[in-house]
Formats: sequence, C-alpha cells, structure tokens
Amino acid sequence: MDERRSSESHSENEDVEMTDLLPKQTHEVVHNNDNHDTHRIKNSASAYHYPMMIRISHMKGPLVFAFVPLFLLGMGILLSQKHRIPSETEFENAKMCSPTTGECFETPYLPSPRTIYSSWTRDQYLSWYSMHKSLVSRAKVVEADSSYSVKEDRLPPLMLIGDSITEAWAGTKMGIPSDKFIDEPTALAYLSALLDGKYHSNILVNGISGDQTQHVLYRLNHGELPKNVAHHKKATFVVLIGTNNLGSGHLPSPTSLGIIAVVEYLLNHTNGRVLLMKLLPRGDGKKKLPKLCPPRCGNDGNPFTSFIPAIDKVNDALEEEKSESLSLIVGNAYKDGRLRLKDCGGIFKANGEDEEVKQELLPDLLHPNGEGMKEMARCISKELLIEDWTTG
Repeated sequence: MDERRSSESHSENEDVEMTDLLPKQTHEVVHNNDNHDTHRIKNSASAYHYPMMIRISHMKGPLVFAFVPLFLLGMGILLSQKHRIPSETEFENAKMCSPTTGECFETPYLPSPRTIYSSWTRDQYLSWYSMHKSLVSRAKVVEADSSYSVKEDRLPPLMLIGDSITEAWAGTKMGIPSDKFIDEPTALAYLSALLDGKYHSNILVNGISGDQTQHVLYRLNHGELPKNVAHHKKATFVVLIGTNNLGSGHLPSPTSLGIIAVVEYLLNHTNGRVLLMKLLPRGDGKKKLPKLCPPRCGNDGNPFTSFIPAIDKVNDALEEEKSESLSLIVGNAYKDGRLRLKDCGGIFKANGEDEEVKQELLPDLLHPNGEGMKEMARCISKELLIEDWTTG
C-alpha cells in the first residue's frame, strides 16, 4: 500500500542464484491529453541501472520468489558515470503531485515503473525492480510448467494482481517474508480449500507493496504475465488496485481510469476472465492526508480527514462502467461474462460512528490481517466458483 519504507533485509544465504542486470532506463517528460507533465521511462544506453539480485530458490508455497538486493556489491556499477540511481535526497524531496499546480508526475492510466515520485527511499526503489525481476522469472517458470498447459484437462490458473494487500497473501513485503503478514499465507491456503479443487493448486500471487495502477500496467507489459496462463480460456485474474493512487495524491477520476486500464489490458491480452474488486475502505486518513495538502486540501485550505469519500467516488465510477462503459471491450466483457465487479468492502467497515474500519480486521487501518484475509477469501471464492458470469 502506501508504505514507502525501505525494505527489510534478508539473511538467507543458501541455495542462491544470481540474475542478470535489468535494462538501463531513463526518465523523459511527456505531455498527456490533460496537459499534465508526466515522467515516463524509456530505454537508454546511459541512465538509471538496477542491481543484481539473489533468488532464494528453495522457498516453498505459492509461486513467489524472494529477492535480496546486493546493494554493496552493485554500488560500484550503480554509481558509475553511465549507470546511476537517484540520490536519497531526490526521494526525500519528491512528491507524486506538485504542491503548487496539483499536476502529477505519474499518470494512473499510463504504464510506468516506480520512480522517485512513488518510492519513499532509494532502497525501496531498488527493491521494487528486484521484485519485478522476480515475478518475470516466476512467469518463465510457469510457462515451462506443463501443469499450466492450456489443454482442457488442466485445472484453470488463478492469478491475484495488485499491491501490498495482494502480496500479503504470500506473507511477504517486496518479496521478503514479513512478520506483519505472517498469518496471511494461511488465508491463501484457506482460499485454495474454499475453491475445492476447481482451480490450479498453486495460486499465482502477483502483487508488489506500494504499487499503483500505472505500476501494474508496466509490470504486465514487461513480462510478468505467463503466456500459457494468458492463453488459458478458463484462467481468472483477480484485480485489487488503486488505493495507493489515492494515497499518493491522485484524484478519484484518473484513479478509476487507471483501474479500468488494467482491466482493459487483461481483457485484450488474455483469453480468461477478470474479477475486478472495488477498493476496500481505509481508516488512516487523519495520519496520511495531511501529507498530501497541498495540493489535496479542502475548500477551507485544510487537509481532508478521510479517504472514504474518495474511495466511494472511485467505486461509484467502477459501478458506472458496468452499465454505461465508455470502453467497448469493458462493456462487452460484462455482457459476455468475462468481467465481474465485486465489493468486499462491507466486511471491513465499522458499525459505529467513531471509527471508519474494523481494527480487529485492519489493525493498521489499511491492511487486512490474517482473519481479514480469510474474510476476503470467503468473499471472492463465491464469485470464483460461479462458472457463468452472464447470470446474476
């Protein structure tokens, strides 16, 4: 989610394998249709470069690889004249949206990797590329796995796509096991049990902590979607993304467009179906929103105090797309049963007026704990077990 913190270190050192360096890339400023300056990424022979990583290849459970940044080993390369990364100061002073103009440097509906505007620290910035690299490697492993074959007698794959709420199913943060999500893998096993053998036993967890819609678009465009999974007519992709856009300062309208862009990509590039989740409620507005003002302030100039109104606007926009979609492919997908919208947010809303969410399920007011994830499993499994989405 919006926890732009440096990632945890990892002490595992057995059975490791070094991967190649990621391609060099650089920023350029482009102008989108809204006349916003947008920092995008292009390939270049001289620009940012990303570090070598170590894969912990003996990990078991869901097909998620853990990567450990070799910060010290790669520092000579990273700080050379041709291969540099932003300084720590650049991250400290960067905000997603300009305090003076309100214009944002990443656009929710345009693919973008993480930049200084969507990472709190250099370590987190590097860890994101490491995690992306691991998910690309995982995709290649899945492509070579005959159990994911598109043959009719193979169980259909299930992929969960999103941010830290999604990554939590695997019990990790940026690919590293996290005590915060220690109970969540039990919830993933619970989800698998609820599905009663109707899907592949290895649920593919494709989430990265802190991601926004534009980052998911970038990841899907750059190798994280296994070809055999994409070609499987009965594959299902569960999408929960967008709350970090609001948490970084994006407005509800472009955020909803970013979510729809992710859905469109999956509908255009796979033969499967998409279960789109409405955003969950969050109760951390009093803590997070003052940091977004300016530019995101009320009419009185003071910070907003709740994310709920913005979340409601995004969810309302997703609901409107269901009946009056401006996207032909989205509209047809609802009619043809390739797309379904699901709201699991009511599980987490508080009953009283003093609190916005149930802290027994969202201890940090944002991320579901193990019990909260089990509630999510019950909610989404009901939809996943419906074979024909053209009804109801």
